[in-house]
Amino acid sequence: MIADDNAVNQLLMKMLLESMNLRCSTASDGSEVIKMIKDDKFDLIILDQNMPIMSGTEAAKKIIEYEKENSLNHIPIIAVTGDVMQDSIDLVFSAGMDEFLAKPVEKDTLHSVLAKALSKKN
Repeated sequence: MIADDNAVNQLLMKMLLESMNLRCSTASDGSEVIKMIKDDKFDLIILDQNMPIMSGTEAAKKIIEYEKENSLNHIPIIAVTGDVMQDSIDLVFSAGMDEFLAKPVEKDTLHSVLAKALSKKN
């Protein structure tokens, strides 16, 4: 799943993932992500940090809470943001996200981060 409030960013990420023969769904904010994980199964979630209604950090915390409450395996979460300041990176990891990607995302970097995140999957 790709969660980003910017339609162009969604499209670019979707194109990158599809070029790796991966299927993906999209969401425009964190609250939409929460609804979608309750209705469907996902192998990985790519969350933009800065979204309206619910940020990536808030969504990650709620996803992890939902997984624990329902005894579900953890879905790896990758944070994506243009904010590469160390305090922002620390924030996404403290929220429980598994990996971090800086925008603009390059295909080789995405591939490496996906492989690393999926190798941690329960």
